Amino acid sequence: MLSLDSQDFGKSTSMWMNQKQGVMDYVLPAVVDHDPLVVTIPHAYIQIVSSLLYFAIRQTDLRQFPEVPPLVARMEYLDIGEAKHYATFSIQFQLSSIVGKGESITGYLEVKKVA
Repeated sequence: MLSLDSQDFGKSTSMWMNQKQGVMDYVLPAVVDHDPLVVTIPHAYIQIVSSLLYFAIRQTDLRQFPEVPPLVARMEYLDIGEAKHYATFSIQFQLSSIVGKGESITGYLEVKKVA
């Protein structure tokens, strides 16, 4: 569990154990299905990265700004012939801007296949 107890945000808990796995019934090649596949980023990762950036920007010394840890996604899938395959991706949040003392944080996700 990821728990946050903050004067600014109050108390919250995110259940990481229930966010670690996802199941998709099937995925078709892009040449067959042109619609993108939606993959949900776990709430616990969003909460910890948001908190890390928010509390870092509120510090007076920004020279020691923290690095955002990547999210590693390991995928296991069967092809049409029932052969098992594996793929690992590193999902890195890239910070674009911070407004004020963290009232708004924007960025994008950069995904790289690592295995």
